Amino acid sequence: TMLALATSGRPPPTRSSPPARASVPSSCAPPDPPLPRRLARLAAALRAPREPRERLLRLARLGERLPPPSTALVAADGTRVSSCTSMVDVLARPSGSGSLRLDGAADSRLARGLVALLVQGLRGERAETLLALDPAQVARAAGLVGALSPSRVNGLGAMIRLMQRQLEAGVAAEAAADATPAGVASAKAAAEAAPADGASATTSGGEGGREAVLRAGSRGSLESAGEEVAVLLSGGVDSSVALRLLHDAGVRTRAFYLRIWLEDEDAHVASGECPWEEDWAYCTAVCEQAGVPLERVSLQREYSSLVVDYLISEARAGRTPNPDIMCNSRVKFGAFMDAVGTHFACVASGHYARCALHGEPGYHHASGGHDSRLARASLAPPLASPLASPLASPLA
Repeated sequence: TMLALATSGRPPPTRSSPPARASVPSSCAPPDPPLPRRLARLAAALRAPREPRERLLRLARLGERLPPPSTALVAADGTRVSSCTSMVDVLARPSGSGSLRLDGAADSRLARGLVALLVQGLRGERAETLLALDPAQVARAAGLVGALSPSRVNGLGAMIRLMQRQLEAGVAAEAAADATPAGVASAKAAAEAAPADGASATTSGGEGGREAVLRAGSRGSLESAGEEVAVLLSGGVDSSVALRLLHDAGVRTRAFYLRIWLEDEDAHVASGECPWEEDWAYCTAVCEQAGVPLERVSLQREYSSLVVDYLISEARAGRTPNPDIMCNSRVKFGAFMDAVGTHFACVASGHYARCALHGEPGYHHASGGHDSRLARASLAPPLASPLASPLASPLA
C-alpha cells in the first residue's frame, strides 16, 4: 500500500468514497420526438435555404396555398389568437373518425404561412398528435428561430396552444355528448351538417362574405357595443389625445387600430418584422394606460382596391392624387363604418373636423372644425358621401 501511494501520488480509494461518475455533456440531451410526417416534410422544405430571407419567402409562398376562411371558422367563437401581432384566427376540432379538422386565416403573408404550416402539416393526424405538439420544436425544425422576429415565433406558439385548448374542449364536449343517447344522435347530426374541411364562407372577392369576416373579427365588441364609442387609433398623437378626452369625460370607449398596409412584406422579410408593429405597440400602451379595450381590424384588401388603385389611376392620367383623403373617405369612414361602426353610438377619430346632420335623416357629413387649416389638412374636401354613423371629433 505504501508503495502504491508513493508511486501514484494519491491515496487509494476507500469503501466510503464511491467512484466519481463521468459527467454527461449537454449535447447528449434526449432528441426531440419526431414530428408528424407531413409537418416534418413542410418544416424541412422551409429550413432548406441557408439565407433567412429565402426561408421567409418560402413561408410566404406556403401561405398562398391556405384556403379562404371556412364557414365554421367565421361562425365560431374563441378563434382569435390574442398574442399575435397580425390578425390570426384558428379552429381545431375533432372529427367523428378521430382525426383533426383544422381551419385558419391571417391578414399578413408571413402569419398566413405559419397557419398553413400547421393546417397542412397536421391534416389527417389524430387529436393526440396536436395535443402533444411542442411549439418550440416546430419553430426549430422549420428554421424559423432567428429568421422570424421573436414576436412572430411567439405567435406560432400562441396558435398551437389555442388549437390545443380548442381541441381539448371539443374532445370533452364529445365525451359528454356520448354519455346519453340523445347526445349521440345530436353529435351525429352535427357531424353530418358540418361543412367539409376547406369549405369556404365566401367566394373569392365576395363583398358579403368579406364583411362577414370583418364582423366576425370584432364579434365580442359588436354584441355588447350599445352606447359605446368606437375610437380609431393610428399610433399618432392626435387620435391618442382624442381617446383620452373621451375617456376622461366618462364616455365608454373601445379603440380600433386599422391595418391598412399592403400585404407585400417582401421588403421586410430579411428581418421578419412588420412596418406597423411600432404603431400597434404605441396604441397598446395608450389603451392599457387608459384601461380601454383595443382591437385590430384588417382593411388591407379595401385599402388596395379603394386607395392604391385610385392612386395609380390618377398618376397614369397625369393628375396629382391625394391618397390620405381617399383613405379617410373610403376606408376609415367607408369600409370600417359599414362593417363595424354602425354597431356603435358613433365613431371618433383624431381628425380636426366637425360633424353635422344634412339632407336625408340619420346621415351625417363631416365639415370644417374651429381651425379651418387643420380641417382642410385632415378631411379636405369635406366628405362627399353621407356617413352611416355619427362622427365625433373631440379635437375639432
